[in-house]
Amino acid sequence: MDPLLLAAGLLCLAFGVSNGFHDAGMQVGNAVATRTLRPRQALLMCAVFNFIGALLGQGLLLALTGHLLTVDTLGHDLLLILIPGLFAALVINTSTYFLAVPISATHCLFGGLLGAGFIYGAQPLNTDLVVDSLFRLAISPIAALFIAWLALTLLMPFLLNRSPKPVFRVFRQGTAVGTAALSVAHGSQDAQKIGAVFIAAWLSSRGDTSMNQLPGYVLWIIIVLSALAIAGGTLLSGWRVADTVSRRLSTLDPVGAGTSTMVAAVLSYLAAFVLRVPISMSFLVVGTNIGAGLASPHSRFAWRSRNRLRTLVFVISVWLMGMPASALLAAASAVVFKAIAA
Repeated sequence: MDPLLLAAGLLCLAFGVSNGFHDAGMQVGNAVATRTLRPRQALLMCAVFNFIGALLGQGLLLALTGHLLTVDTLGHDLLLILIPGLFAALVINTSTYFLAVPISATHCLFGGLLGAGFIYGAQPLNTDLVVDSLFRLAISPIAALFIAWLALTLLMPFLLNRSPKPVFRVFRQGTAVGTAALSVAHGSQDAQKIGAVFIAAWLSSRGDTSMNQLPGYVLWIIIVLSALAIAGGTLLSGWRVADTVSRRLSTLDPVGAGTSTMVAAVLSYLAAFVLRVPISMSFLVVGTNIGAGLASPHSRFAWRSRNRLRTLVFVISVWLMGMPASALLAAASAVVFKAIAA
């Protein structure tokens, strides 16, 4: 086997584990915070549904590989870009978990590939599609915030005069269903980004430039490996990011948590299965939590507390720095890798 392909494949799987490890808290945070699910129970359910979602997202996988990565113009040289690019994305994505900050794995991946490509004088990504994807990622938290706020604002008049216990029971059930749905959507989105890079690496190692050259059994091996990586990382996850999203940034009651989770799940499904475009789960969940917090009279949002405002500013700052940081680290790694390879 080509050693460059082996290195790229291992980094793809490691990035998948990191992705599941980092993002699990965002998917289960509301369910655990409102005591809808026990922590380990929530992670197990999240891992199972992430795995299922990864198996269902083949359409997005083929779309990403065929239109996002420029396999046809780079050939075998793409492997030289993928290795430092994936390494940088892995480091940034993992380090932000320990900073307890949700971040876009897509931003990390794009930044890493662009930074490494710059050193090699190549463009591994379709520029127009990258710009379009970044635009969608940028507006997604704002759209998610508004939709969650509107949904809960319209619901509140029907709930205010009802007994809290039965209302909370219904919305806790909705939170559990929404968590499962969110996990399926996350698996269908994020596992396919990993699989797309994996396929690009495989095609590059063989000098092929068309998806038609990819055997069906190889496609399914890549899909299953990507699904296992995401699910395995989810099972290993902890609560740093969940604490930020569901407590430090915005604390929701069962009504707010259920609304936020369901809205995030619906938006994720639209992106994954209707539009077939990549979208950041962290941006969606933070946006819907803030929107639900603004609409719910029983919930608290960051603007009412200096500590919560600091958390919000810190999260946004990391969002803005994530892609440049990944690009810089990838560029530095590519310089070292290029010197070693020479």
